[in-house]
Amino acid sequence: MNDNAGITLAELSDHLSFSNPSYFTSVFRKITGQTPGRYLEKRAAESSDRNK
Repeated sequence: MNDNAGITLAELSDHLSFSNPSYFTSVFRKITGQTPGRYLEKRAAESSDRNK
């Protein structure tokens, strides 16, 4: 996971006090229905569409 903020998935999961990035990904997917990577892909595409 690397957005404009330049933070990795491992750093984010650690910052949010998850025991490991895999567990964070599991929880993220359970809540949102998608992986963090897919979420960022969709967000980037939406952002790109708005900038056209």
